[in-house]
Amino acid sequence: PAGAGTAAPECPQAGSPATLRSAPGANAFAGAAAVMAHVGHDGWQDVADLAMALNGDGSWSVAVSVPPDAERLDFAFTDGAGLWDDNGGQDWSLAVRTAEPATPAAIQAALASPTIAFASSGRK
Repeated sequence: PAGAGTAAPECPQAGSPATLRSAPGANAFAGAAAVMAHVGHDGWQDVADLAMALNGDGSWSVAVSVPPDAERLDFAFTDGAGLWDDNGGQDWSLAVRTAEPATPAAIQAALASPTIAFASSGRK
């Protein structure tokens, strides 16, 4: 059955959280008691099945952590009993933005005022 699978943000960032959403519409997941997100990255590495929360509009959502080295986020949805929503057999696969390098903290330096000493020569 094909529903709608989405992610927020649409192009997740490596090392950051993202929310996956399944909107089953009229597919076999409509009215399901439980739905899980089957999630991996870069060709289904590090696969995990994550329990999703039912939303008031009948959609399901789950927060995921995008691995810091990921280039693609792969996912499909299952009821855990053999029923899959896998985008018509294609699964969902999203490009992942590279993590932005940390901005170094600003460094402020204050230069001390130079001190000039004059030696007294005894002249007036």
